[in-house]
Amino acid sequence: MLNEEEVIKIIKEELKTMEKPKKYRDNKRNHWLYGFCYPATIAFYHYFGGKYSKYKVECAKDNYGIIHYWLKNKETDEVIDITKEQYTDLGLKLPYDNKKRKCDYRLSNEAKKLLRKLKEM
Repeated sequence: MLNEEEVIKIIKEELKTMEKPKKYRDNKRNHWLYGFCYPATIAFYHYFGGKYSKYKVECAKDNYGIIHYWLKNKETDEVIDITKEQYTDLGLKLPYDNKKRKCDYRLSNEAKKLLRKLKEM
């Protein structure tokens, strides 16, 4: 099994080859990771065992009304945000403080593709 860093690296490499989910193709944020937080987060989450893992999925609306997804380590409270650069590279505030109570955990087509790639490694 791959470790966290390896999984993140593979996910980011795969994202470079993927078409953005349809609703994010407007590229309002003008960053290559914009629109990929959900599939990246969900693929990571399911790769490490989903609800049986030490991770939980968190999400929040950012200042632009866009839902952002990331993970939190349940044991250490460490935030694992695979696509945070879509905010930090542009000097935007990460929306962690606006956390919602309920987030989606379903595997989107993009997340399924990432998960298949991870399982091949």
